[in-house]
Amino acid sequence: MEKIFYNLSNPQKSILLTEQYYANTNINNICGTAIINEKLDFNLLEKALNNLIKENDSFLLKISKINDEFVQYIKQYEFIPIELISLNSKEEISNLENSMLKKIFNIEDKLFEIKMFKLPDGSGGFTINVHHIIADGWTLGLISRKTIINYSILNGNTSEESLSYSYIDYLKSEKEYIKSEKFLKDKEYWQNIFKTIPNLIEIPGSLTNKDEFSCTANRESFIINKELVTNIQNYCKENKISVFNFFMAIISIYMYKISNINDFVIRNTNFK
Repeated sequence: MEKIFYNLSNPQKSILLTEQYYANTNINNICGTAIINEKLDFNLLEKALNNLIKENDSFLLKISKINDEFVQYIKQYEFIPIELISLNSKEEISNLENSMLKKIFNIEDKLFEIKMFKLPDGSGGFTINVHHIIADGWTLGLISRKTIINYSILNGNTSEESLSYSYIDYLKSEKEYIKSEKFLKDKEYWQNIFKTIPNLIEIPGSLTNKDEFSCTANRESFIINKELVTNIQNYCKENKISVFNFFMAIISIYMYKISNINDFVIRNTNFK
């Protein structure tokens, strides 16, 4: 198969800069687990995960450095054997996640790792660790849903179609946008916005010295009840905003409250 090379997208370039700044760390790792509370056929689950990889070219992206510039292409799919691990309880899943998160990906090699796990009652699931340059936290939710659909199809329990997405389509749309009149208008708008550089604000206790930086972190989870989730979704739908922008607005209000500064920028990277 002939290789067609693509430039990195702007979000990917931003992630790559972070990768290079904090070299030889796992700063760009994103890990998640899907638990399926029923007796599983792990051969079918392995096939379902492989179908996911085959159908979504983000998993097939290969990044290479050519003439001192990073580019990417889609490599040919090959079946990937997925390790099955036996766990004694759900409490051990966090140990599996933590061990996988320690992996330091080579940016020019395979950028994800998947392991299946089996619990004593025959149920189980899978844990996936991906490099941020090919996926984000939102992607993990899509991966879980699509894998379960694939598994149900293979098991004969559903005829629901498992949708596939192409990152190449996004690369093409970004290229078209950069050439468009809208891009020129957007560029002019942001250049005017940043004629005056916004204030630098920090969350109290955050680190700014690279020498003090550590990739070690803990997760704190907050479970939102179903009624509140529904109210948030309805509010966003009525006001024609995304849930992401809703929470970004909340963060902005918080930053204003702790700093009393109303002209600032919150930087984030979206990987679509």
